[in-house]
Amino acid sequence: MLKWVFLLISLVFVLEVWLLLTWGPALGTFWTIVWIVGSFFLGMILLRVEGVIKLIEIHRQLLVEEIPTKELLDLFLILLGSVMLVLPGFATDIFGLAMLLPPPRWMVRNLILRFIQRIIPSVPVGGGVHAPGPTIEIAPDEERD
Repeated sequence: MLKWVFLLISLVFVLEVWLLLTWGPALGTFWTIVWIVGSFFLGMILLRVEGVIKLIEIHRQLLVEEIPTKELLDLFLILLGSVMLVLPGFATDIFGLAMLLPPPRWMVRNLILRFIQRIIPSVPVGGGVHAPGPTIEIAPDEERD
């Protein structure tokens, strides 16, 4: 497994260097730096906005005792997308922006959910699933004996 991760990181690194060497001179040094710095700040802003929206949705679902499967996966993809935008390069920026925009993120999320359902068919992965089992009440410290 570690070999595949190392291979993937190496391939992304090679792709980024190739894209910077081919697109960099076409854009010029100034615009390449503007692209890299701008994507960093865009990633930070979108992480904050989209992340807070998803955290509010997760909180809302937890209040009504639902398992926020889709929202947690969306939050993970938002985090992944913002990390990709912060990394310098063109390919990571395009992937990161796609993960921060809702329609492409929903497509990736649905692919991941279908993959999970194939691996574990008995586990429900849709949103709005109530947590099974009894509710456990925990008393505050002053009520304990």
